[in-house]
Amino acid sequence: MAIGALRHCLKIRNQYAHCAWFPEMEGVKRLGFVNLEETAREYGAVNFKMNVHYLDLALLHAQHAFFDRTMGLFLWLGREVQIREGNETKNPHSWPAELKLPDLHIP
Repeated sequence: MAIGALRHCLKIRNQYAHCAWFPEMEGVKRLGFVNLEETAREYGAVNFKMNVHYLDLALLHAQHAFFDRTMGLFLWLGREVQIREGNETKNPHSWPAELKLPDLHIP
């Protein structure tokens, strides 16, 4: 579960690291972006087509909360290792809440 959560965090991070941003258009309260790595992988230099993906504040909050819960999971796991090695007696971290994968962008 921890590795799967970390991989999803990486997908979220990479889409933002390799993108071009578009401001809100025509009064739409969403932020647009084009994932340039995705575009290059799908289309290359021929028949170039940009797929604009959109975000809103609720999705960004959900992604941020997922990153926090993923970090909590790794903190819990790290302490459990210490307990099993005999270096700790109690885990001060609690098992994080359910790790539902947030969308990468608005579907």
